[in-house]
Amino acid sequence: MASSASNSDAGGQRAVVDGILAPLQQQWRSGQLSSLGIVGHRPLTFSHTDAGEEQCRSNGAGFALRQE
Repeated sequence: MASSASNSDAGGQRAVVDGILAPLQQQWRSGQLSSLGIVGHRPLTFSHTDAGEEQCRSNGAGFALRQE
């Protein structure tokens, strides 16, 4: 049976998840996901509007998805 474990940052948000296919690294800002990293890949960064809606996700290497 597989198990997973996670660690939280000082703000109580999940920061690292282990025990799945690859460890995930997460960063949060004002309760919103700001970065999601998978070992061996560039992290996705997320930006949000003032209303809290996701505006864009990108990896700094040419991938960018903008929400309209």
